[in-house]
Amino acid sequence: MMNLDLFIGHAESLLQKKIKNIKIICPDQFIGFYSKSNNGLKNGKRKDFPFRINTDEIPEDLPKIIIILESPHKYEYSVPIGPAKGLTGRNIREYLTDVFEQFNTYDVTKKHRVVLINAIQYQCSLGFKTSIFRNQMFNFCWDKFGKRNFISRLKKIYHDNDIIINSSTAGAGVIRIREKVKSAIEEAVEGKANPIEVEHPSNWLLRMMEVAGTDNAPDFSWRTEGNTPINDDEESQISEF
Repeated sequence: MMNLDLFIGHAESLLQKKIKNIKIICPDQFIGFYSKSNNGLKNGKRKDFPFRINTDEIPEDLPKIIIILESPHKYEYSVPIGPAKGLTGRNIREYLTDVFEQFNTYDVTKKHRVVLINAIQYQCSLGFKTSIFRNQMFNFCWDKFGKRNFISRLKKIYHDNDIIINSSTAGAGVIRIREKVKSAIEEAVEGKANPIEVEHPSNWLLRMMEVAGTDNAPDFSWRTEGNTPINDDEESQISEF
């Protein structure tokens, strides 16, 4: 038993250290400006957005594009902590214009502030591959406090004429993560918005590659197992660079 006790003791110690690093919330952030004629999210050769400013520090002077994700993962907890880093952030910078070309009934001719929100601000993956803990942790947190907290934050951020993009991951379960988020969005905005529903941004490059060299336009719409495999783990996607 001594060897087992040593093994368990060290494993618990390592896991405690890992959890200690994710006790900070990932804030909702304003990350740049966007319009049809000017994608201000692109930031030269830098690997991040032009800004990372907490949403409670920005004025209500412009309409917003509110991009909703489900919860932060590994890259989001690199300093400074913030949503949509790594491949997720890169794909938003590169392909948001293509998303609006598909959903072209939404008016983005005017300048918008772009805001990123995680439905749950804690790292539900616990830093592991998303298939291990993410769904269980998200669903537990959603039922206990997450849904209520998300609705409260979205009510403060959303105003008439803002555009909402629900790009939460599909997840797993009888009721999918993205469906739970969809229901909460409807409750928060009281039917005033018609959210765009697209796959998680970590998949956007894959959709672009599907139509490369053809005359077809990419389709970023929600997928199901019935038509296209769902793969929402950024670590298993094409390398960022």
